[in-house]
Amino acid sequence: MGRLLSLKVIIFRISVPFITFAIETSGAYGGIAILEDDRVVGEAAFSSRKTHSRRLLPLAKFLFQDMGLQFSDLDLVAVSQGPGSFTGLRIGMSVAKGLAYGLSIPVVGVPSLDALAYAVTACPGDYICPLIDARKGEVYCALYEVEQDYSQKRITDYLVLPPEDVAELVKGKRVWLLGSGADVCFELLAHKYGDKVRLTTKVLDRQLPSSVGLIGYRKFRQHKSGDSLSLLKPIYVRPSEAEINLKRKRLSGTV
Repeated sequence: MGRLLSLKVIIFRISVPFITFAIETSGAYGGIAILEDDRVVGEAAFSSRKTHSRRLLPLAKFLFQDMGLQFSDLDLVAVSQGPGSFTGLRIGMSVAKGLAYGLSIPVVGVPSLDALAYAVTACPGDYICPLIDARKGEVYCALYEVEQDYSQKRITDYLVLPPEDVAELVKGKRVWLLGSGADVCFELLAHKYGDKVRLTTKVLDRQLPSSVGLIGYRKFRQHKSGDSLSLLKPIYVRPSEAEINLKRKRLSGTV
């Protein structure tokens, strides 16, 4: 009998990475990042007297071109949601929503304080308190507890407080401070609580677009969907000067 030959056909499937574009414009430093799945493959930051609107898209075009990507390759946009600079937040949110709408892809908002805390690696039982300078002698802040698996659990609302109230917030805890508002609070807290209060390296004092991207990607993977374009809004925590002035005028009867 002739020998029967069997032919095995092996199909190799090439996994296509999930591309996330991250936008951070909540502070004095702006930045963007590109991720393939949960791996940061490109990141760029800027600080300028010019508004973020004049730097954001030109920088994005340069980074995309350098990496051989196009905006049409994107699967997700992650954007810093605040609190922070009111103008910066509106710029970042507008660009993120415009891309998501134009490309028909999901968008995810990431609170700025979450992104700040995310960059810190601390021991279980420690606390992390990211602080963003809110001016007027106040800081935006929240408190995070480091759990046994080294994940972070936010245990407060997003707040705006004077340093004296931050001292009460962290009372008795071993806590790491970071962010643009850390220096505003550190001297007072260190005087009260000694070496229980520590500063992280200055490198972590600004929100990283890569952290925004990583949190946004994992949030999308967890919920299998993005945020509603119509409902996604900046987290301001406190009203803007325009809102405060309008309220004063209404109370005085001049409007």
